[in-house]
Amino acid sequence: MMDAKVAGAIANDKEGDVIVDRAGDRWVAKVDADTGVLFYYNEKSWESRNERPLTTESVADIAAALPARKPEYATDWSDPKYPDWIQYIEFQSKRAYYHNTATGETTWAPPDQPDLDVFKKEIEDSQQTLMTVPDSVPSAAPGRRFLAGIVDAGASFAAGCAFGTLVYLDIGNLMGAGASVSLSAWTFFVCRDMIFERGTRSPGKRLLKLEIVRTDGQLPSRWNTLFRQIYLPVYLGSAFLMPYIFVFSAADLGAMLFTAKRQRLGDFIAQTRVIDEQPDRQVRLDEKARVDDEDDAKE
Repeated sequence: MMDAKVAGAIANDKEGDVIVDRAGDRWVAKVDADTGVLFYYNEKSWESRNERPLTTESVADIAAALPARKPEYATDWSDPKYPDWIQYIEFQSKRAYYHNTATGETTWAPPDQPDLDVFKKEIEDSQQTLMTVPDSVPSAAPGRRFLAGIVDAGASFAAGCAFGTLVYLDIGNLMGAGASVSLSAWTFFVCRDMIFERGTRSPGKRLLKLEIVRTDGQLPSRWNTLFRQIYLPVYLGSAFLMPYIFVFSAADLGAMLFTAKRQRLGDFIAQTRVIDEQPDRQVRLDEKARVDDEDDAKE
């Protein structure tokens, strides 16, 4: 589509006018005797055309008439107090930075807070603690924890059987399928707390209204819940300790029954404990999800 300013220039041209294009060539405006249409004749190349040659002035007019194009990685941020500033997102770190189109200055700090230490603020933000459960909240009763373990063991065995069935259908070997049942059931049981609800508790604990918290009161990470269970395969090795086959399970049960916060061995390893589900659990879980997502976005 022809720019309005160029079209206006054509309307003002008359026969005999000379237009100098951007290359410096002279074009003479002429009128076709048969049609009465204005055309342009190049004195150097003898070329004729109906379109008016682009001059330096007309190109500038067209550029000025075009809408401003947002630079790559620029955001929609704007501040009427700082019209010369554009906010960009740095590709690698996903951090925002600011560029002054008038002075060429580029800075991490926003123009309304020029003295802000952005990196120090990030460190301070990352050190902010999540909502916590008071230390005065008592630990859950061992009986309910035992029932939750039974639920998880049943779910793990069912998952192991399902996986073993698929293995049997694939290889047709009963011994291999049996080994798959055992291995996958143990894997599910060891990882039961780190799979659901952002890795904070198992299905059995959810069913029995229990939750895991760290000793500082925060919800656990997946590393915490993994370390709670990672020693459990040692139970398999205890079968070779005849006649002391139950030594590990007895130590685990004793720790849960007689320690002040009813922590079994895995809780001491991971620095966690099990409590009754608190009314604000969903609020704490939502906060943990938000912080986890923000940390993932920075990586």
